[in-house]
Amino acid sequence: HDQDEAFAVADRVAVLIDGRIARIGTPSDVWRSPASPAVATFVGYAPMLTADQARDLGWPLDRPLDRELVAVGPDGLVPTADSRGVAVPVREQIDRRGYVAIRVTLPHGESAWVKAADRVVEPLLRVALDPARCAVVAAAA
Repeated sequence: HDQDEAFAVADRVAVLIDGRIARIGTPSDVWRSPASPAVATFVGYAPMLTADQARDLGWPLDRPLDRELVAVGPDGLVPTADSRGVAVPVREQIDRRGYVAIRVTLPHGESAWVKAADRVVEPLLRVALDPARCAVVAAAA
Protein backbone atom coordinates (compact mmCIF):
# COMPACT_ATOMS: atom_id res chain seq x y z
CA HIS A 1 0.00 0.00 0.00
CA ASP A 2 3.04 2.27 -0.16
CA GLN A 3 2.60 3.90 -3.55
CA ASP A 4 6.16 5.22 -3.76
CA GLU A 5 7.55 1.76 -3.07
CA ALA A 6 5.16 0.09 -5.51
CA PHE A 7 5.98 2.55 -8.28
CA ALA A 8 9.72 2.14 -7.60
CA VAL A 9 9.95 -1.67 -7.63
CA ALA A 10 7.04 -2.92 -9.73
CA ASP A 11 7.05 -3.69 -13.44
CA ARG A 12 3.26 -3.30 -13.45
CA VAL A 13 0.83 -1.81 -10.95
CA ALA A 14 -2.92 -2.01 -10.58
CA VAL A 15 -5.17 0.57 -8.95
CA LEU A 16 -8.27 -0.84 -7.31
CA ILE A 17 -11.29 1.41 -6.83
CA ASP A 18 -14.27 -0.10 -4.99
CA GLY A 19 -12.75 -3.58 -5.32
CA ARG A 20 -12.37 -3.37 -9.12
CA ILE A 21 -9.29 -2.81 -11.23
CA ALA A 22 -9.61 0.77 -12.43
CA ARG A 23 -6.17 1.02 -14.08
CA ILE A 24 -3.34 -1.41 -14.72
CA GLY A 25 -0.04 -0.81 -16.45
CA THR A 26 3.57 0.13 -15.95
CA PRO A 27 4.12 2.66 -13.18
CA SER A 28 4.96 5.26 -15.81
CA ASP A 29 1.80 4.54 -17.83
CA VAL A 30 -0.44 4.67 -14.75
CA TRP A 31 1.14 7.97 -13.66
CA ARG A 32 1.05 9.66 -17.09
CA SER A 33 -2.41 8.35 -18.06
CA PRO A 34 -4.43 7.66 -14.92
CA ALA A 35 -7.57 7.01 -17.05
CA SER A 36 -10.15 8.47 -14.64
CA PRO A 37 -10.53 11.15 -11.99
CA ALA A 38 -10.69 8.47 -9.27
CA VAL A 39 -7.39 6.90 -10.35
CA ALA A 40 -5.78 10.32 -10.76
CA THR A 41 -6.83 11.31 -7.25
CA PHE A 42 -5.63 7.99 -5.83
CA VAL A 43 -2.13 8.35 -7.29
CA GLY A 44 -1.77 11.97 -6.14
CA TYR A 45 -3.23 14.39 -8.66
CA ALA A 46 -5.33 17.25 -7.27
CA PRO A 47 -7.28 19.30 -8.02
CA MET A 48 -9.25 18.29 -11.13
CA LEU A 49 -9.96 21.22 -13.43
CA THR A 50 -12.55 21.64 -16.15
CA ALA A 51 -11.38 22.78 -19.58
CA ASP A 52 -12.41 26.39 -18.83
CA GLN A 53 -10.64 26.38 -15.45
CA ALA A 54 -7.49 24.93 -17.04
CA ARG A 55 -7.51 27.52 -19.82
CA ASP A 56 -7.85 30.30 -17.20
CA LEU A 57 -4.67 28.93 -15.62
CA GLY A 58 -2.72 29.04 -18.87
CA TRP A 59 -3.45 25.64 -20.42
CA PRO A 60 -1.95 25.89 -23.93
CA LEU A 61 -4.36 26.38 -26.80
CA ASP A 62 -2.44 23.84 -28.88
CA ARG A 63 -3.52 21.14 -26.40
CA PRO A 64 -7.31 21.25 -26.88
CA LEU A 65 -9.68 19.88 -24.29
CA ASP A 66 -13.17 18.70 -25.02
CA ARG A 67 -14.99 17.17 -22.07
CA GLU A 68 -11.82 16.01 -20.32
CA LEU A 69 -10.53 17.17 -16.98
CA VAL A 70 -7.01 18.34 -16.25
CA ALA A 71 -5.60 16.51 -13.24
CA VAL A 72 -2.99 18.74 -11.62
CA GLY A 73 0.12 16.83 -10.55
CA PRO A 74 2.14 17.61 -7.42
CA ASP A 75 4.26 20.14 -9.34
CA GLY A 76 1.62 20.96 -11.94
CA LEU A 77 0.87 24.48 -10.73
CA VAL A 78 3.87 26.80 -10.91
CA PRO A 79 4.58 30.43 -10.07
CA THR A 80 4.99 32.54 -13.19
CA ALA A 81 6.08 36.07 -13.90
CA ASP A 82 4.66 36.17 -17.43
CA SER A 83 1.11 36.77 -18.63
CA ARG A 84 0.08 33.11 -18.46
CA GLY A 85 -2.19 32.03 -15.67
CA VAL A 86 -3.86 34.16 -13.07
CA ALA A 87 -3.13 35.92 -9.78
CA VAL A 88 -4.57 33.96 -6.86
CA PRO A 89 -4.71 34.64 -3.11
CA VAL A 90 -1.98 33.15 -0.93
CA ARG A 91 -3.51 31.36 2.06
CA GLU A 92 -0.56 29.66 3.76
CA GLN A 93 3.20 29.20 3.36
CA ILE A 94 5.18 26.31 4.80
CA ASP A 95 8.97 26.09 4.70
CA ARG A 96 10.17 22.71 3.42
CA ARG A 97 13.61 21.35 2.61
CA GLY A 98 14.71 23.33 -0.42
CA TYR A 99 11.40 25.04 -1.22
CA VAL A 100 8.34 26.76 0.19
CA ALA A 101 4.93 25.09 -0.16
CA ILE A 102 2.34 27.79 -0.81
CA ARG A 103 -1.38 27.06 -0.51
CA VAL A 104 -3.47 29.21 -2.82
CA THR A 105 -7.15 29.47 -3.64
CA LEU A 106 -7.88 29.00 -7.33
CA PRO A 107 -10.48 31.19 -9.10
CA HIS A 108 -13.12 28.44 -8.87
CA GLY A 109 -12.64 28.21 -5.07
CA GLU A 110 -10.55 25.05 -4.67
CA SER A 111 -7.24 25.04 -2.81
CA ALA A 112 -4.02 23.96 -4.47
CA TRP A 113 -0.34 23.85 -3.56
CA VAL A 114 2.48 25.60 -5.40
CA LYS A 115 6.20 25.07 -4.82
CA ALA A 116 8.40 28.18 -4.84
CA ALA A 117 12.04 28.87 -4.09
CA ASP A 118 11.20 31.50 -1.46
CA ARG A 119 8.30 32.85 0.54
CA VAL A 120 6.19 35.48 -1.18
CA VAL A 121 5.41 38.80 0.48
CA GLU A 122 2.51 39.85 -1.71
CA PRO A 123 -1.04 38.63 -0.93
CA LEU A 124 -1.45 37.39 -4.53
CA LEU A 125 0.72 34.98 -6.50
CA ARG A 126 0.53 34.57 -10.29
CA VAL A 127 0.34 30.87 -11.14
CA ALA A 128 -0.02 28.80 -14.30
CA LEU A 129 -0.32 25.15 -15.20
CA ASP A 130 2.70 23.18 -16.38
CA PRO A 131 1.09 20.75 -18.86
CA ALA A 132 4.04 18.37 -18.60
CA ARG A 133 3.14 17.83 -14.94
CA CYS A 134 -0.58 17.39 -15.44
CA ALA A 135 -2.67 14.57 -16.86
CA VAL A 136 -5.76 14.76 -19.02
CA VAL A 137 -8.49 12.35 -17.91
CA ALA A 138 -11.99 11.63 -19.15
CA ALA A 139 -14.64 13.32 -17.03
CA ALA A 140 -16.69 10.92 -14.94
CA ALA A 141 -19.94 9.98 -16.62
